[in-house]
Amino acid sequence: MTPERDVTRFQAASQLRRPKQFFRTGRRSLRASLPLARRLFGRDIRARYRLSVLGYAWIFLPVIAQTVIWLFLNASNVLNSGPTGLPLPVFVLLGTLLWQVFVDAMFAPSNQLAAAGQMLSHLSFPPESVLLAGLADAAVNSFIRLLIAVPVLIWYDVTPGWGLVLAPLGLLSLLMLGFAIGLAMAPFGMLYQDLTRLLTVGTGFWLLLTPVAYVVPEVGPLRPVVRLNPVSPLLITTRSWMTGGALLPGWSMMAVVAVSGLVLLLGWVVFRLAVPHLIDRIGV
Repeated sequence: MTPERDVTRFQAASQLRRPKQFFRTGRRSLRASLPLARRLFGRDIRARYRLSVLGYAWIFLPVIAQTVIWLFLNASNVLNSGPTGLPLPVFVLLGTLLWQVFVDAMFAPSNQLAAAGQMLSHLSFPPESVLLAGLADAAVNSFIRLLIAVPVLIWYDVTPGWGLVLAPLGLLSLLMLGFAIGLAMAPFGMLYQDLTRLLTVGTGFWLLLTPVAYVVPEVGPLRPVVRLNPVSPLLITTRSWMTGGALLPGWSMMAVVAVSGLVLLLGWVVFRLAVPHLIDRIGV
């Protein structure tokens, strides 16, 4: 006799008609996806840098290049950063690093699903493993990049203080916000690739509306836009924690974290519901 094994069955009827069964199945799928996610993460890291001359240096180079561009624009009076309260290189570097944390997490779901499309259509395995591998990749790259900040903080004699203990919470909040947005859009991006291209273009514009290299202006039409940007309170607070600023987060950061958690849950539900349709579309 062959041993029994778990089988996932996709039915035409909505899975939400039985919410308890839906979330029970999803919880089992998440738990079962962890071992495979670890293997996929290791495979992706090795494959990405195997044929690269600079290898793992590519983790750092984009952030360094973007920081240099911001500093050049400021030195050329094209950009006015305002009263940062920190040495400008420290302010800009940390802002760039934290922005990249958010961007990597946001693009992780769509990139992972696009890369694993054929595997999803031909093999039976928990689809969450692909997403978790992408999230792990974004998280590990983010924490590795932050090593750049250590010598810079030392060189400019910036003391983080006790806020450094809270900094990982800020990084996790940026990861959660980015991954929640990316997960909510990923199923639609797989069906309509125009959405992913629009998101890529829109990210450059979004960067300009985020206080990465400048402080939030006190007056002007840009102020309400920057303040309504969900990335702004997370980035500002985390940068403050990393440079000895105030310890207590503002209400805007707590609100963004709460909404991010809700969007993450809804995005996962949409993903679970969309998996059969995505597999059918990929397999065509």
